[in-house]
Amino acid sequence: MGYSNFNMKITQNVLTFVFFLMTCLSFSQGKVTGTIIDNEFNEPMAFANVVVKGTSMGVSADFDGKYELELEEGTYTLVFSFVGYTTKEITDVIVKSGGVVTLDVLLETNSLDTVVITTSTKRNTESAVLNLQKNDPQHLRKICNYQSFDPGCYNHPEREHQNEAPFLPPLFSDLQFHQ
Repeated sequence: MGYSNFNMKITQNVLTFVFFLMTCLSFSQGKVTGTIIDNEFNEPMAFANVVVKGTSMGVSADFDGKYELELEEGTYTLVFSFVGYTTKEITDVIVKSGGVVTLDVLLETNSLDTVVITTSTKRNTESAVLNLQKNDPQHLRKICNYQSFDPGCYNHPEREHQNEAPFLPPLFSDLQFHQ
């Protein structure tokens, strides 16, 4: 019986030590909690990121912009970020064992500089002539009926010289037309 009492006592001491160790380890951590808010609209920012600088530890805020980060006791720099917003770093965040640090953060939108878009066109280019030819079945000749009042029409009755080149718009003024 002495031997079984001895084993029972050792088992009891080991279990007590493990319980004490687990309790100590669980209380050696602290928490950083808070809400991430849009500075312009004062709305919570769902799924914004909180990362401990220099580590891979981090969390995303929930739908209400709330986050909770469990850290070992120590001093940290936290980085708050979200796409389209300026990243914010908060230094010297002190986490104490068993303590809770509440840190609400306002993120500001990135202000974009004015974007200017400019276009240019080239006249009298080969591709412009080819596009016009492709769209005009008579290849650059104006098609008009005899009632037309436009003397530039190729088949207008008042046209003095029926064999002249048709009227070309100014876009093609430097092109030469050969019959």
